[in-house]
Amino acid sequence: MAASVVSVLLVWRLWNPWIAAFFAVLNLYWIQASLLGGPEPLFMALLFSSFWAVRKERWESGSVLASFATLVRPLGVFVLVGIGLVLISRREWKKASTCTAVGALIGGLYLLPFWIYFHDPLYQFHRYKQYDWQSGPPLGLPFRAIALSLWHNREPWTNVALTVGWIVFALAGAFAMSRKGFHAYIHEHLAECIFVFVYLAFIFSYNSVAWARAEFPRFVIPVLPFLLLAFDRWLPRSRYVLYGLGVVSPVLAACSAIGIRNVMATLR
Repeated sequence: MAASVVSVLLVWRLWNPWIAAFFAVLNLYWIQASLLGGPEPLFMALLFSSFWAVRKERWESGSVLASFATLVRPLGVFVLVGIGLVLISRREWKKASTCTAVGALIGGLYLLPFWIYFHDPLYQFHRYKQYDWQSGPPLGLPFRAIALSLWHNREPWTNVALTVGWIVFALAGAFAMSRKGFHAYIHEHLAECIFVFVYLAFIFSYNSVAWARAEFPRFVIPVLPFLLLAFDRWLPRSRYVLYGLGVVSPVLAACSAIGIRNVMATLR
């Protein structure tokens, strides 16, 4: 819960209060992870702290925070990629080398126990490969796993509507971020935007039929502020809308955590 509060406050400082408010109440899984437990709040707190450091030109601190974020969620490595590419484009070779060394050191220390105890530094990756990717690669054709998940779906229609809604929202946001009016933001905050576009490409191509669609609302949380920013001109700046979501979203999150079918059976 503390990490969740820190994350929302960082969204406020990095963007604006309205984006922070909608970020806090729009995603049901974010509410569940914040109140019931989950790694996302800690990941987001570290991720946004890294963005904050990068905006202050504190590249080494940003790399340290991004590296710790990567320990929580491996896709945090895309922030390190963004930082490295920006520093290389600026020809700041010393900072680029330092940030790379910091990331490699923290990553190496994290992998060391797996090497010592399991004799396999990539133990977690191999387990993902075995159970999530059916011994295949982590990436496939864009939307292939999502389409297969829909084809073989056995989940309630409410789950399908929720997940497909978030997929459409993310796809529309990606297109909105590619419009001319967003180019100034990309130029000013290039490291963040590299993370966003690479991250979106990854979750659209994630090669897990079991999780690519079913967990998409969770996967999209790290880029949600950017999607909201892309639609900033259309966000309803109304406290009535926000307060309504502040009531409805937690109720829906609770029902989702319990199970819609279980809730309906209890009401009967």
